[in-house]
Amino acid sequence: MPVDWCWPRVSIVTPSFNQGRFIEETIRAILLQGYPNLEYIISEDASTDDTMDVVRKYEPWLEVIVARSNGGMSKAVNRAWAQATGDIITWISSDDVYLPGALQRVAIAYRENPNVGAVVGAFRFMGVDSTLTSEAIPPRLPQSSPVDLTLQDPASWRLHQVATFYTEHALQAVGFQVNEDLRHNMDREILYRVCRSFPIKLINEALACFRTHAHSKSWSISNMINMGEEYSRIQAMFYSADPNENRRRDGIAAFLKAKGYLKYSKYTPDRVEGRKALLKAVRLHPRIAIGRSFFEALLNITGFSRSVRR
Repeated sequence: MPVDWCWPRVSIVTPSFNQGRFIEETIRAILLQGYPNLEYIISEDASTDDTMDVVRKYEPWLEVIVARSNGGMSKAVNRAWAQATGDIITWISSDDVYLPGALQRVAIAYRENPNVGAVVGAFRFMGVDSTLTSEAIPPRLPQSSPVDLTLQDPASWRLHQVATFYTEHALQAVGFQVNEDLRHNMDREILYRVCRSFPIKLINEALACFRTHAHSKSWSISNMINMGEEYSRIQAMFYSADPNENRRRDGIAAFLKAKGYLKYSKYTPDRVEGRKALLKAVRLHPRIAIGRSFFEALLNITGFSRSVRR
């Protein structure tokens, strides 16, 4: 490092609600980064389990904001972001983890690319027992950034929140808050704002792990349709004066909504509701019937996939 090197301040927020089973692993994965200029804030959203018993053990090394009542993830993130003082700012859910060296890697990328709106790395999936279940999945964009992601084929890009780190100047420019009207996809909406105004630095190295489990808000079967519908509504938030652009946004919105129904039909154990969801997915976006996920959903609702597993 140059003799005048100064590590940028990194502010990490963990919005927390009833993840006492996992939050200690999240906390330790952050604190044990050994990053020399870290601000770590836990935004506790009125948990009723043992979360605070776990958090209190680490209070000397972090800040805790405790809400009187549960207001949802978006409000929890915004409460903590209002106090964040970092050059680099993000949030990580209380069941996910950063991989060793992640913050140093992000800081170096930021110092080498100070004008970017975000640094985004690869990520891996992991299971409920913390076993890694995938190889590193690199970030990708369909073209150089800035880019309006509401006009891009959703299959052409992948930027996962768990490995996304925003720059303070970008957040200041686009409004230093996530959208509190969104329950599930607030990460997509603020990402859209940043990506259409700033270049994005991509890192192919895995920085974090996203945990899949039945009680995860973003992975539970009961939330899949709601997530798809909310995701599709975000498209209209970015309407422009160009009717051709808006027609494209509407087409992508129909696909995102259909994808939520398709995902539900792929995983639900209720065959009747799964069939209804699959039919709705096809009505919303007929081309969704030509993908692999459609046939996996078809196997699920007919019971064939279960009989094969047995």
